[in-house]
Amino acid sequence: MFLNIILFTLKKDIEIKTKKTVLVIGQVDSDASLRYANIDNWQAEDVVRLAKMENPSAQIIYRPHPEIYKGYQNSKFESDKVKFFASIQSPDVDVIEAINKADHIYTICSLTGLEAVLRNKKVTLMGRAFYGGWGLTDDRVEYLGRNRTLTKLELFIIVYIIYPKYLCNLENSLVGLTATIYRISSDKYIGKKRSFTENKFRR
Repeated sequence: MFLNIILFTLKKDIEIKTKKTVLVIGQVDSDASLRYANIDNWQAEDVVRLAKMENPSAQIIYRPHPEIYKGYQNSKFESDKVKFFASIQSPDVDVIEAINKADHIYTICSLTGLEAVLRNKKVTLMGRAFYGGWGLTDDRVEYLGRNRTLTKLELFIIVYIIYPKYLCNLENSLVGLTATIYRISSDKYIGKKRSFTENKFRR
């Protein structure tokens, strides 16, 4: 019995690792970024069909935006059409886990594509994302004025360190990335200590 479980688990892992997985990331139709970036008016079903056409033997997974999946936003997305070409993944699945298991990501301009690029995944962009056009993505639209390439490290520094400011405490003070990381780490540590203390005295 124990041996059968091991063999079944190994076989399942081998199938997952050897079959190419393509992840298609959905977005909210009314999102402002789509209004500016989706210059060719791509719909979710169209991107899924393209992913299947270009990767006929791969496992295609479509991950709708949480607000679409839960019905909070109106959408032209029709699950029955997508199910013919792909399996639909619940947004409750951790997005980083989903990226790590995928070999190739398709999206119009979702930020998930940026996370995938930084994790060394091939990313196909159907629209003009701010992280596209720098030689790190498979771009299906033209980017005017971007005549240089960036490394992943340069992209990370620009996107997460140089450009943004982070609001990380109740005093509304804006700080940089390093201070924010320290704050998050310390909050997590304090939370764990508090939980441990509460559980100890509860006994």
